[in-house]
Amino acid sequence: MSQTTQQDSFFTRIWRSLEERLPTLSRSEQAAVYKDMRHNAQADVDFYVLITLASIIAYYGLLQNSAAVIIGAMLVAPLMSPMIAMANAVVMGNLHMLRRAATSTLAGIAIAIGISALFTWLLPSLPPGSEIMGRTQPTLLDLIVALASGAAAAYALARKEVAAALPGVAIAAALVPPLCVVGYGIGSFRWHIASGAGLLFLTNLASIILAGAVMFLLLGFRPTHDGQEKDVRRGLRYAIIGLLIVFIPLAISTVTIARQTRMQSTIQNILLEDLPVDRAEIENIAIEQKDNGLVVGFTAYLYEDQNYAEVIEEIRQTLKEAVDAPVTLRVRVVDSTLASIDETGIHTSPDVAPPDGSQ
Repeated sequence: MSQTTQQDSFFTRIWRSLEERLPTLSRSEQAAVYKDMRHNAQADVDFYVLITLASIIAYYGLLQNSAAVIIGAMLVAPLMSPMIAMANAVVMGNLHMLRRAATSTLAGIAIAIGISALFTWLLPSLPPGSEIMGRTQPTLLDLIVALASGAAAAYALARKEVAAALPGVAIAAALVPPLCVVGYGIGSFRWHIASGAGLLFLTNLASIILAGAVMFLLLGFRPTHDGQEKDVRRGLRYAIIGLLIVFIPLAISTVTIARQTRMQSTIQNILLEDLPVDRAEIENIAIEQKDNGLVVGFTAYLYEDQNYAEVIEEIRQTLKEAVDAPVTLRVRVVDSTLASIDETGIHTSPDVAPPDGSQ
């Protein structure tokens, strides 16, 4: 048996195992779900009202760095419905419903981005907070969350018994906040913010459609007419291609962030642990990536009567060798005296031991 045949057999066994363990919907249940999907695919007045309100709520939650307000916007947003309808349309081979759901999704995207961009342009500019910046560097972890969210949404919509899980799915998917960050980036001309948040939303979109389609297949959904199998295979192929397209920049971003995290950890360990505590103490460390190197800022308390320039240069050379990249230091130097006070009086450096007891 060839290696390809063995792999096909392995994945086939996994698929059949999942199908056996998941409940299979009856024809009447599938018909009821399909009817709901057709309704969800069409954007109506309720859809436009809710996406508008959700965008406003999410935008101000992002500006205020309020996670509670942002979660509220996630619960209000109706954007998940047409996206899951797209997944169901792919499985059913219904190109008409697929186009209608895609049109509704694009309308919701345009409204969310347009509102946030307009507000950013009209209102006084506010610097991006952590809730905004946290949505500008998506990684493969976001892809995994989006895949799980798409599968959970399809399962909850198909299985009325677990429909109570839908609010949690809406929070996990977090569709409107990234779109509002895109609008914020466009309105403030911060294109790196807009592009990063746009990648996060595209990751959610591609993952939810593919994972939702796979879940519908596992639950027993199939085309209702002969000859639609080709449309199903084409739709799944496009969904996989879409996921692979976003996978590449996500993988690059993940590797870059991991490298930066290791580099920052190395710098902090050197500054906080490797320096002799009887010579200097470092606080308020800030690390910034700039061009091909790093800018490291901190406050240095020097305890001995010494040439601070020599000490700082020693630190810079140590950091440069550790991270193998150019390092620029921005240091606030404070001449200090290390003192210990007890019953016998005040003892100052260099006679006194440092606070941690080392000599």
